[in-house]
Amino acid sequence: MQIREQMPLMVRRVRRLRTAVLIIWIATGLLMLSVGAIAIAVTADSECFGFTALALVMAGVAGVFLGIASVIGPAARSADAVIGGTRRSHPTA
Repeated sequence: MQIREQMPLMVRRVRRLRTAVLIIWIATGLLMLSVGAIAIAVTADSECFGFTALALVMAGVAGVFLGIASVIGPAARSADAVIGGTRRSHPTA
């Protein structure tokens, strides 16, 4: 396979990794905001801030899972393609 043929695949992989890292950074920020909301909810005895903190935690955890899944899913599919291609090109006796 020529470099020219591999380049779009590599660019797509780097773009996907960059997006996943950005999603995980945003999710980490949401989790940090939730800590502040929990502190306000406890000190002010505010139910509104408590539910806001819960929503921020849920959004942060979902973001982390989304970031991880956006990397693992395509990587598993490409590894499956490599394994399948190897099996087809090297038949066992």
